[in-house]
Amino acid sequence: MGAIRTCLLLLALWQLPLPAEIVDRVVAVVGNRMISWSDLLAEADYQAFLAGHPPMEPMESARKESLRQESLRQESLRQESLGQESLRQESLRQVLSRLIDQVLLEQSHDTFPFSPPENGEIQERLEEIQKRFPDPEAYRKALAQHKLTEAVLVRRLEREANLMAFVEYRLRPLVSLDLAQVERYYNETLVPELHRQGQTEAPALSEVRESIEEILVQQEISRRLEEWLRELRERVAVKILL
Repeated sequence: MGAIRTCLLLLALWQLPLPAEIVDRVVAVVGNRMISWSDLLAEADYQAFLAGHPPMEPMESARKESLRQESLRQESLRQESLGQESLRQESLRQVLSRLIDQVLLEQSHDTFPFSPPENGEIQERLEEIQKRFPDPEAYRKALAQHKLTEAVLVRRLEREANLMAFVEYRLRPLVSLDLAQVERYYNETLVPELHRQGQTEAPALSEVRESIEEILVQQEISRRLEEWLRELRERVAVKILL
């Protein structure tokens, strides 16, 4: 009788729900700032929303699904599942790298006087996003699928705009162009591209000079930003735990 009672007790314990899975942990440390797993997933969902992609499934959930499928599918499908998880992991690493860059820029921002962009710019960006959806209900549904609210979306857009404006503030004054660069872009890039598109006559250089100059400035800002971020990563202790 005692043996039966013991067996029943063990069976009952076996059927008890497992403790809740710990879903948050530190995935990176940037100086004195920690980036958590939930920070990473939230950023991944935000980026997916902006790109019009479905929300990213957490790696833990994907790994469980992969293990379940391994007992049900053939080897070829198992390999496909593993390949999908590998792509998901790589996507999250890329998102984490962007998060680290954002933290580095925010830490640099604290040491420079800087005025953030006007709120009107954020509202324009929000309206552009809303126009991508056929109706308000589709917009709200997409927000919910990506674990976003409009208030959270606006805060993220503000953060993004502040960082972009800060980069412009810091790097644009360092960029200088000469006429030779503008002419080279006009002759070697713009005119050939217009011809490939079937346009037989290109506009005069004087008509497109300002546009070309802005393109070249943005290219140089992007190049300098990459250099700046590399320097920041060398100066600030960055530890990745993903």
